[in-house]
Amino acid sequence: ATLREILSSDYPGVALRSMQRLGLLTEILPEFGMIDSLVVRDFYHRYTVDEHSLRTIEHLQELAEPPDERGAHFGPLWKTAERRDLLILTLLLHDVGKGMSVENHVTGGLTALASAAKRLNLSSEEKEEVHFLIEHHLDMSATVQRRDIFDPATVSAFAQSVTTLERLQRLCLLTYADIHSVNPEALTPWKAEMLWQLFVATSNHFSRTLDRDRLHAPDEGSLLERVQALAGDTTLEEIERFLEGFPRRYLAVHSAAEIAAHLALYQKLGTDPVQTELLATRHGFSLTLLAADRPALFATISGVLTGWGMNINKADAFANAAGVVLDTFHFADLHRTLELNPSEAERFQKSLADVVNGKAPLEPLLKSRESAGRGRAPKVTVETRINFDDASSAHSTLLEIVTQDHPGLLYEIGSALARLGCNIEVALIDTEGHKAIDVFYLTAQGKKLTMQKQELLREVLQGTLA
Repeated sequence: ATLREILSSDYPGVALRSMQRLGLLTEILPEFGMIDSLVVRDFYHRYTVDEHSLRTIEHLQELAEPPDERGAHFGPLWKTAERRDLLILTLLLHDVGKGMSVENHVTGGLTALASAAKRLNLSSEEKEEVHFLIEHHLDMSATVQRRDIFDPATVSAFAQSVTTLERLQRLCLLTYADIHSVNPEALTPWKAEMLWQLFVATSNHFSRTLDRDRLHAPDEGSLLERVQALAGDTTLEEIERFLEGFPRRYLAVHSAAEIAAHLALYQKLGTDPVQTELLATRHGFSLTLLAADRPALFATISGVLTGWGMNINKADAFANAAGVVLDTFHFADLHRTLELNPSEAERFQKSLADVVNGKAPLEPLLKSRESAGRGRAPKVTVETRINFDDASSAHSTLLEIVTQDHPGLLYEIGSALARLGCNIEVALIDTEGHKAIDVFYLTAQGKKLTMQKQELLREVLQGTLA
């Protein structure tokens, strides 16, 4: 069989791995030899680059019968994908730039494609397709992890760069396989779900249909009626009063049942000024807290979660016109504290309410976690990078922080933001080994941050994170 025939087969990984063992793969595709046994030293990538690339292909062919829930959505995409050969060739070449002396491995991959395309007699259309996939192979992952995929502006910008549904399908499969092959834990169920949500939203953008369940604000009238049907004796006026001032995103990311549950908590604030709801989800836990707005609320909640050994994946912060803040944190229970000890859930919520109410100090919680997390200095140091982006969102300034991960990091960042009067609209939290990549959608007095405020914030954060 020719390489082109192998790339088009149902199980290309089987033949390609045998060819690599026998030294045939680098004979036919010398570019792949640049990453032979190449190690990336960052404590995030578990495998050599050639092994990672072969695993991406094996993870795709497994989608014929997905081995676990993470692949369930993507199985049908793989089964219906056209021109799989171009996708498999992309996966063989996507990281070869890591073995070249170039600043950006993507550029190296494109150089490798130029020589491989001639040898494989790719048509100009085929070459253009693989060129697009290599050039953009990090885009979907970056959008999922560093942008609010429930913001129509995010979906629109991503759709403009992808241009067609066929490309979206290939890019989604490539991203699934690429993350999955970094290390066994890299593709969390949460990331797989968010990747799928972005695929659905972008696909809907192309077909101009609305996914009314999740990704776009549904007809507000019918939503209010559904909330009212679930909310007992509550009048429409009371529901509208609760919702007034929340951004449209609130309606986009929460179902009628969730909004009705939040409304019930809101109605209890008179008897208890901090209301919390803790739910087990498919991907960990979600915590919703309602309270009157107060300084550093986000930082305080982050601190309590850190103190309890929780790993925050994502957070939403909303405030209504009455000055009530509704914060939702999605987190993983790394030590299975809440999962294995259901009675601890009550103690956790009481601990949180006591700290937020000022009845208990936060410091002892943080100190205990710091001492538990204190070990040897990290073997890889991460240089702190702070960037602002005023273009990606219509209503917020985006703050992107890349820095050394450590317990209490989110608390430190949240405290600095609170001191400078910044409101967090959305927080996207991610870690890669020792590297934390955190993105915050920020406003100050309801508007984007001024350049002056951005520079001051940069200075304060550099000092805090140094």
